[in-house]
Amino acid sequence: MNNTQTKAASMVGSTPTAQWIEVRDASGRRHMEMRWSVPGAQPAPLAHAA
Repeated sequence: MNNTQTKAASMVGSTPTAQWIEVRDASGRRHMEMRWSVPGAQPAPLAHAA
């Protein structure tokens, strides 16, 4: 079993970037959301997602 808590984040010099994305809500209305991305980041597995 892997312990994901012991993995060190090596993104000390990484700068997060933001971009605006157009999304639609459940009723079809459009709105803008800001999405952040960190270079080199990996998506969290669904079991560990908040």
